Amino acid sequence: MSAGATSALVPAPSLSRLFAAELRKTVDTRAGFWLLLSSALLAVIAVGLTLAFGHERHDQVFGVFFERTVGAVGVLLPVLGILAIAGEWSQRTALTTFALVPRRERVIAAKLLAGLAVALASVAVCLVMSLAATALVPASGHGEGSWDVAASGLGAAVLFTSIWMVAGAALGLLVMSPAPAIVASFLIPICIAGLASGIPGAEHGLRWIDLGTASGELNAAHPALSGQDWAHLACSGAVWVLVPLALGLLRLRRREVTSS
Repeated sequence: MSAGATSALVPAPSLSRLFAAELRKTVDTRAGFWLLLSSALLAVIAVGLTLAFGHERHDQVFGVFFERTVGAVGVLLPVLGILAIAGEWSQRTALTTFALVPRRERVIAAKLLAGLAVALASVAVCLVMSLAATALVPASGHGEGSWDVAASGLGAAVLFTSIWMVAGAALGLLVMSPAPAIVASFLIPICIAGLASGIPGAEHGLRWIDLGTASGELNAAHPALSGQDWAHLACSGAVWVLVPLALGLLRLRRREVTSS
């Protein structure tokens, strides 16, 4: 039997196997490990500051703990998403990855699923931290704490972390280089905020592309989002997620993958 016939009999790795491999690559690298550890430390700091200095009636409740820990973790999730995809080129592993799995879209799908799993795990960690912090409120002498746990708040946190993780991955796929993608992920929101505050009347128009403001409504402290809030979130999500993801996939299909 020829080598070509033998290779044709080798089944392609399943999506679940690719997902497991990409999940391990996301959390097993040095950069991924330190990013996850830094996110956890930020959440611990947010809990500690709220316990030490928060108002006993308004701040030391589960909803506030959960909102602040999710917000702290969300700062670094886009960076993790960027490294999960753009790291293939900075670490020079793209040739091996796409040689083993020639259908490049399946690799990207597995990376996105792995990122969503990490985002979901981050919400779970924030939930545990917030429950523990709420239980510690009576011991700190700052009141009794309030267990205002709502399913809508948990769902909003999952959506918030998922959006930012996928937005980072989409930007990493579009740029295919970690450093400029990470800089852009922080610089673009700053520029949008500067334009919104510096140009009279610009805030209303920029809300349609400002993912930071739109996704900021997804926390336990806000009531249910209005139709306009959902429209802002959908439009800005399309700008930050769907557009770069589509352009990145198109660029990936046309790009020649080399070891350099």
